[in-house]
Amino acid sequence: MDLFFTKYLPFLYFIFSSLLFNKIHSEIIVNNEISRRYGHTATYIYSLNKIYCIGGKTEQGAIVSDVLSLDLASSLTIESADFENLTVSGNVIPSLAWAASAANKTHLFLYGGIKYDQMQNIYEMNSDIYALNVEGYQWTTLNISGSNKNKIQQRRGISMVLDSSNRLYIFGGSTDTNDSQNLTAIADNNMYILHVDSMILNLVSPNSYLLPPNRYDYSATLLDIYIVYVGGKTEAGSFIGMDEIWMFDTNNSQWKHASANNSQNVPNRAGHTAVKLNNGPNKILIYGGYNTNSTEITNNNAIVILNTLDFTSFTWSIPTITFQDPYLQNLSIPYWHAAITYGNYMIVTFGKLPPDALSRLPSNNTYPPLLLLNATKENNMQWMTSTGGQPLPFAPPDNSIGNPAKNQTTNGTNSVDQQQYDNTAAKTIIGAIIGGVLCVALLLFLLFKVHSRAIDRKEEEKDEAQPNITLQQQTVHYPAIRFISSPPGYS
Repeated sequence: MDLFFTKYLPFLYFIFSSLLFNKIHSEIIVNNEISRRYGHTATYIYSLNKIYCIGGKTEQGAIVSDVLSLDLASSLTIESADFENLTVSGNVIPSLAWAASAANKTHLFLYGGIKYDQMQNIYEMNSDIYALNVEGYQWTTLNISGSNKNKIQQRRGISMVLDSSNRLYIFGGSTDTNDSQNLTAIADNNMYILHVDSMILNLVSPNSYLLPPNRYDYSATLLDIYIVYVGGKTEAGSFIGMDEIWMFDTNNSQWKHASANNSQNVPNRAGHTAVKLNNGPNKILIYGGYNTNSTEITNNNAIVILNTLDFTSFTWSIPTITFQDPYLQNLSIPYWHAAITYGNYMIVTFGKLPPDALSRLPSNNTYPPLLLLNATKENNMQWMTSTGGQPLPFAPPDNSIGNPAKNQTTNGTNSVDQQQYDNTAAKTIIGAIIGGVLCVALLLFLLFKVHSRAIDRKEEEKDEAQPNITLQQQTVHYPAIRFISSPPGYS
């Protein structure tokens, strides 16, 4: 027995380490194997502390249905983000681009977008609303009820908002399948509200003549009781002015309009993102987007901030931007990207790039799949290359998607969702360790049996050398052992 452990212990240690590592990291995608995409969705779920990116169109022209997750409990490096390609089950969604997503603590909702019909070789609009259970990663197609369930038009280029009462707001969008920002689209200005708890869909009929213009490729941000809509394009192809601020009051389902000051310094745009800043009340950070004259959106005005105190007057401002690494100044401004706010940071995922984007970079650099902005100081924001080997500070925003209900404790270690997150992480680690131990125990048993058989065979050979002893022919079946390592994981 001592000889057995002396001979095989180093080997077993290597196998145990490999199994444990692969158990935890078998689904991690290596950065250079991720297809860059645009027209995807990105949603942050506080209870799991993860970003989920769904669908999009790759630079090779393929529309995909991937569900990627990025764990924010780990350190981040923009050039080597460890996305996990999730294995999902249930009524798996079609491949979609330019869809919209929102989430509560347990489910991620997906609606709209363009899908590709391989059988007919055509692009089609999608009208279904899907829900992904983020605890079991299972898709379902929602069974919508109400008199308006068949009236909601298929659309793309929309943003969805989910409020604390589990009401999902779907506004505007384009009902065509064009995949270029320069083509005429068919847009509307209808507002639908899906009551997630009852699955009843309502079409809002405002009691006022005040209605926003038709639009798509806009941004929508929930501030207090208002959903603030900024930018986008009309069906005639014109850009909505950045001085026009439209708000939807979620308490009385009425529209409100205001004008923003200092808009002359802010280029009109569409295909941009908007996130709520957490370094002050009622601030929205707009990033990127496209314009007819793409040179208008540069590093000097790619980031703009919309401020308001009372939702009657708004003011645009342009913050001072610095760069952690000089090469970040050469990055082109993306559009059709997706972004989330995380504490005082903005995390941008993928995005469409202008044709000269790669030629502007030094030869040893590539355009990263992530962009990371430290927005702690409004007058001195900084683009970062990494978090310095540490995860970002865990600080969920007030209106975080997936934030706990108001009657739940959310501060300190008493947070229900924080406990759920900690329990999930602990279960994952314990499961990985138990699985590794069981595998090693099985290997230990098999190797011991092989070793024992080898000793028995040597004893039999010794006996064959003794006279007057007759041996029956015996066939020994050695178990086959294989060690399989998991591989690393609109044009």
